[in-house]
Amino acid sequence: MMSNKIAVVTNAADGIGLAISKKLMDRGIQVVAAGDNKDALGEVSHDYKLFDGQYVDATNEAAVKNFVEYVVDSYGQINYSFQIAADSQFGLIVKRRLADWNYMINLVLSGVFSFVKYVGRQMKRQQSGQIVNISSLAAHVQSYDPKDYSAIKSAISLFTKSAALELEEDNIQVNTIIPGIVRKKSVVKTSTGRPLAEQKRLSVKRPADPEEIAGPAIFLTSDEASYINGTTLVVDGGWEITGYPDVKV
Repeated sequence: MMSNKIAVVTNAADGIGLAISKKLMDRGIQVVAAGDNKDALGEVSHDYKLFDGQYVDATNEAAVKNFVEYVVDSYGQINYSFQIAADSQFGLIVKRRLADWNYMINLVLSGVFSFVKYVGRQMKRQQSGQIVNISSLAAHVQSYDPKDYSAIKSAISLFTKSAALELEEDNIQVNTIIPGIVRKKSVVKTSTGRPLAEQKRLSVKRPADPEEIAGPAIFLTSDEASYINGTTLVVDGGWEITGYPDVKV
């Protein structure tokens, strides 16, 4: 069944972004995807009629602005916008380059800012919309290495609250999902050489499938979530209550 709804999804060619995109398309929603992997975007666009993949450098504000203008010019509106977390980079503070710190801030935090800024402007004109930022458990539970990633993801939760407060009068909801570790093609291992999912102190003892994060994210854009705004929803299988595994490298 076709819908007249339009969704923006970043990093949509794999992982959580692709899982969200598939669930949206199953509902007949047109997905306009932003990402930096042209080949992967092209493959998904070829496979799915409702997937329009566009190369966008999220660190470039002008590129994000142009992308949002493209979506509006091509489809007339933006009903939903999902900003998906970028991968973390591991490194000790005393060995970390300032350039690496600034890069992660620009990619993760400034990228979310730019999308919310320009998507928010369009949703204000529409007087409606739902925005969901995908953060990380690193925002709540400190681990050994990715200090910049933890700091940035914590900032996204507070930024979400600020955006929700600013946009609520225009009938726009802004929320955040905090996933735990999500299953990927490559297995992340701890300093012991064991996969994260095998850490005994983790309650579920396995990473999430991307679809297990996509469902709650889409729920936040549904009618059932109409009274939820400015919140951070942890979807981690209970990992937050057991502590984060040691990921020294």
